[in-house]
Amino acid sequence: MGNAKIIMTFFLFITAVAARAGEINENPASWRLQNYVFNDNVQIFFTSVAGCQYGGLTLFGTEAQKDRFWSLVLTAKTLQKNVGIHYTGCSIDDFYMDG
Repeated sequence: MGNAKIIMTFFLFITAVAARAGEINENPASWRLQNYVFNDNVQIFFTSVAGCQYGGLTLFGTEAQKDRFWSLVLTAKTLQKNVGIHYTGCSIDDFYMDG
């Protein structure tokens, strides 16, 4: 009986994580772009992503990836272009700007 409970708990966990994977493609004009010095992650807030506090998504990546994301969001804000983001949970997996 114990193994069935563990398997069911694992299944529910995987289902919850998978349900929070997705993609957004929106104008970043109202996003807050933030960099925390104490953990060096780049975060955006006020996206349309449900299930993440304040619509927040975090980019955990290399310094170069964070620099590219920061630059891409600022460029998209300036040019009024949409930014696309693939995410899992509240973490950014991939990003792009519409041309």
